Amino acid sequence: IKVLFPGESPPDWPPIRIDEEIREIQQEIRLGKQRDRIHLEARWAVRPRDITRALLEVEPHFVHFAGLGGGGEESFAAEDDFGNASVVPVDGLVDLFEVARENVECVLVNACNTERLARGLSSVVRWVIGMRQPVGDRSAIRFSIGFYQALAVGRPIGNAFALGRALLK
Repeated sequence: IKVLFPGESPPDWPPIRIDEEIREIQQEIRLGKQRDRIHLEARWAVRPRDITRALLEVEPHFVHFAGLGGGGEESFAAEDDFGNASVVPVDGLVDLFEVARENVECVLVNACNTERLARGLSSVVRWVIGMRQPVGDRSAIRFSIGFYQALAVGRPIGNAFALGRALLK
């Protein structure tokens, strides 16, 4: 199972703890009985073209966007060529996943206010998880811990989602 983790915390927006989130995910994978079947590939300070290249190179089964979201697009914020935040248009990401979806089973957008993106991606990817409202660092990390605990022991995506939600409570 290949997991692509595009992470972004644009320097012109409030900082978030993506480093802690990836550390917790890696730990849960290492502790799981399926650890040898899961390969995590992280990409940092992603720009839209970095997302495209990573999808084509890694050919992931899971894509876990971590960072900031929202804006009028209710989408994921990447960096522009100058290092500033730029919310990626939903239509652009949907078109990208239409091309690169061959292996993608699940997209997790662990960023605030990304419901519109999740709904758009659901037209081309079977499992999509987004956030309807703002989500703090602690909550995002707790969700990820539960999600990857389940995946790392071989549970299906629906169970992973349910465990992630349970840890939020």
